[in-house]
Amino acid sequence: MTLAGGLAFLVVERNQLFGSRQFSKDQTEQVQAVMLIDGVEYRTAMKPASSVYDLMNTLKEQRKIDFKGYDYSGLGFFVEEINGVKNDPAGENWIYYVNGQPAPVGVSYYKFKNNDTIEWKYEKKNF
Repeated sequence: MTLAGGLAFLVVERNQLFGSRQFSKDQTEQVQAVMLIDGVEYRTAMKPASSVYDLMNTLKEQRKIDFKGYDYSGLGFFVEEINGVKNDPAGENWIYYVNGQPAPVGVSYYKFKNNDTIEWKYEKKNF
């Protein structure tokens, strides 16, 4: 603490103990994530290198969305239902896009970048 002209200044560097909590670089670095589901926008902050699956789980924990699916060994998580709307093998299915483009990999493997927009569309798609 420095005293200058009757004013007290307290300089706290990152990683220095403040109160009873330690702040580290990992706790402060986050990326902004945006997810659209049927036109409804959800925003949250996530750790860098989080997957779309991580984002969905975070939104589910925040009680903003609900989803179900199955984790296929070696292939990753496959979303089968979002907010009560299930995939229809004979019709429409949940397909996700990254910044307006079809996703290059499954939700377990895409690591979103700051300000990426992840959009889920319920549409007919030939696989």
